[in-house]
Amino acid sequence: MHAKKILFITPSSSRGGSEKYIWNIHKNIHKTSFTSTLFSIQKGLLFKDYSDTLKTNFSSHKNDISYKIKRGISKLFRAEDPIEKEILKIHATHKIDIWYLNTITLGRYAEIAAKNNIPYIVHAHELLSVYDTIDQHNFLPMIMKAKGIIACSNANAAPLVKAGIGNVHLEFPCVNFEEIKFTNDTSSIRAKYGVTAPYLWVMSGQRNYRKGIDVFGELAKRLGKDHHLIWIGGAENRILSKLAKMQQEEEKIDNLTLIAEKSSHEYYEILNSASGLILTSREDPFPLVMIEAAHLGKPILGYQSGGIKEFINDDEQIGLLTDVYSAESFAALVSSAAARLNDFSTEKLKKRADEFSLSSRIFTWDKAVNELISKA
Repeated sequence: MHAKKILFITPSSSRGGSEKYIWNIHKNIHKTSFTSTLFSIQKGLLFKDYSDTLKTNFSSHKNDISYKIKRGISKLFRAEDPIEKEILKIHATHKIDIWYLNTITLGRYAEIAAKNNIPYIVHAHELLSVYDTIDQHNFLPMIMKAKGIIACSNANAAPLVKAGIGNVHLEFPCVNFEEIKFTNDTSSIRAKYGVTAPYLWVMSGQRNYRKGIDVFGELAKRLGKDHHLIWIGGAENRILSKLAKMQQEEEKIDNLTLIAEKSSHEYYEILNSASGLILTSREDPFPLVMIEAAHLGKPILGYQSGGIKEFINDDEQIGLLTDVYSAESFAALVSSAAARLNDFSTEKLKKRADEFSLSSRIFTWDKAVNELISKA
């Protein structure tokens, strides 16, 4: 019996958690009962140095006005949609058995799969703020026709389960700890980014409203010169990100550094140099960065949104949470953590992170996918 072949379809190949997760599974698929090919709609930083041996494909079509015109023309003349033609060619070339849609934003690909009688699984990574941006006519058919839904946390699964949607399987994310490598020591990283404060706190993610970029400048001001904040992650063309940068310059917030996405190597160097991780997200399903930070022995601070609450699980030796979302509340949280840094347990943090290692969770993922595929 041949190993079933999965086609992973993913949006952007950025260093976001959902993208890193699926890339780790794809790179280690040989440890499972499957083989895989990966198709990324955009070619982001994560796949910059991809290997052809990993069967990784990138779309030749941008989801912009030119594509919409092409699709409109193809509909008018009843010709094949260029994206449909592209993905079906990959499907045929690699003799795929099942598609794996990475995030709930890929309704167009679910539509193509259903039209061509191709079974598919949806991996949901989103919480309510994203649900509210998706048209029900794209979302509901995708969910209802799927072989199953994989949810990345209890908070992530809850809206689907409450709505009576069956076949939802909980599968927590994982991190490949073997890839957490760095060479520079803490002092050189701090010098590179002009950090002179005793305490350095790092946030990672897209600079947007959901992640809390709008409170980050005020948080830095409230903390003062004893604390330095670094935000790793881009969104340079977004208004809130631009306004945050302008506020930093206008108000001369010297203890705040906003930097773009970094290579894995430099990203881990910065994270390892931190006193702790500060997650200002209003919603976050189960951020991989908290697993990475815990593996490095860094305490986790944040608002009790989604997966962070599940990860910390009321253990104050792992991290601290606030139930009030404001810069003032975050500042109090960070100050409290700084005063009791020695109370956090590096051993407990690493042990908690180990529960989400790729080496163990890839087998539970394999079992989950096999169960979903086998169901009628």
